[in-house]
Amino acid sequence: WILVSIILLGIALRLYLLFGSQVIIEADEALVGLQAFGILRGERPIFYPGQFYGGSLESYLVAAVFRLLGASPLTLKLIPFLFSTLFIFMTYQLAREIYNPPIGLLSALFVALCPLLLTAFSLKTWGGYSQTPVLGNLALILLQRILSHRAQDKRPWKATLGLGFLSGLGLWVNPQYFYYLGPVILLLLARAKRVGLVGLAAFAVSCPLGGLPLFLAILSRSQDTTANLILEGVVSAQAFWHYFKAALSYFITDALPTFWGLRPIKGEMVITAAFVVIPLYLAAMLISLWLVGRDLLARRYNPAIVLAVTLILAPFVFILASLTKGNFSVIIPDSGILTHYLMPFYSVVPILLAAFIWRLRSFSRPLAMTLVSLVLAVNLWSNLSVDPVDTMRSVFENVPLPASNKALIDFLDSEGIRYIYTNHWIGFRLMFETQERVITFDYTDILYRMDRIPKYGHQVEAAEVPPAYIIFNPGWKQTPPLEKRFQKMGVNYEKKAFPPLEYIVYYRLSRKVHPSEVMEALVWPYY
Repeated sequence: WILVSIILLGIALRLYLLFGSQVIIEADEALVGLQAFGILRGERPIFYPGQFYGGSLESYLVAAVFRLLGASPLTLKLIPFLFSTLFIFMTYQLAREIYNPPIGLLSALFVALCPLLLTAFSLKTWGGYSQTPVLGNLALILLQRILSHRAQDKRPWKATLGLGFLSGLGLWVNPQYFYYLGPVILLLLARAKRVGLVGLAAFAVSCPLGGLPLFLAILSRSQDTTANLILEGVVSAQAFWHYFKAALSYFITDALPTFWGLRPIKGEMVITAAFVVIPLYLAAMLISLWLVGRDLLARRYNPAIVLAVTLILAPFVFILASLTKGNFSVIIPDSGILTHYLMPFYSVVPILLAAFIWRLRSFSRPLAMTLVSLVLAVNLWSNLSVDPVDTMRSVFENVPLPASNKALIDFLDSEGIRYIYTNHWIGFRLMFETQERVITFDYTDILYRMDRIPKYGHQVEAAEVPPAYIIFNPGWKQTPPLEKRFQKMGVNYEKKAFPPLEYIVYYRLSRKVHPSEVMEALVWPYY
């Protein structure tokens, strides 16, 4: 019943943020919903829209939910909500496997009432972000059972077979599974005598089977200049050291405080009393590493080595992720934007913290209780001190879009406006929330040749009537550049604005105007 109560507390916190944010979704989440629509029509995608990495498992699960409950922002969020809740249970299982049930319960409590980063991003339908930590915890549990003495009498090759399949699946679901794959491979090799050649072979065979969609895609693109799907877009060798140092600095000064719930995900960091938990976290991690290192020197197996190796490798995985796919361009100080790449760290740190505090209990029970209360207070403060709507908006939006599109959608429906040029952040939400009554084409995609779902663009381009334009003008009084451009081109139009956070719709254009004709007017803050 204690575990059930802890899970219920976690559910309550997640429901608070979910409904406090008006169940707002952002464009990247809407893409999963749109892909789910396609799945219900018989499409069978392999990856998240517009990418050649990050599997579509979440889209298939969402499609099943839509089939049962219908499509809405709330049902779109159901799958990540369920996995976020399941992660609490899996944290208990992992901590119990490595330590004992009391530490498992305390670890689950730290994940149930967690820092804001975990609460917010585990509720986002971002293509595997909520599923990866669950798969990772399961992988670490299997790894521990394989490495432990008691597993040796139970044909460990069966466990390595399952671990390999799970690892392949995890790699397909999201590249963040590399946080877990590194420790899995290193520890299997380090204890190769115990695992056995059969066990290692079972892992090597089953891993490609679990990640079959990913590996088939890699093989099919083997002659492509972009064949390296994970490291595609890595920073150049000449600039690598500069950006590596920037990423390392970012990890220490921005990512870790965001991870611990000490700073907003987006915005300036302010030093507060909550920072007193930093020495506690550092002590928990260092003590764990010391205990594991001591046992290694004494040639004793310490189950916590599974967590220790994951902890050691995590900064390197994070830095690598920060240096790929153009993310090095947004390694900027005083921002927690990239910290979502650190989500799997929550598989390790809460457990190490719980184990450390549990050890202190033998010296002073009141001290241990005080530290637990302090951590939970800081975690709750990080969740309750922010605006839920702002928190659940995309961290990548240049300007905050309205939480609700109802007025805009009602207007589009009343005017029969179906085909629209707009940007990523506006368009994909509109298509999902109207269940494709409105079809949009991202003019930014036209500019950068990165059309995520080409079928929508083709429909807009083939429209018999001139497509409308929707831009976002954040309450400024000046005439938008697009409007001036239309006037200079002699294009007649009708206009509708939605203050105070203004969407502006230009519709009933006197002729078709392709974005390439007005691209210079479609500038920030419109995308």
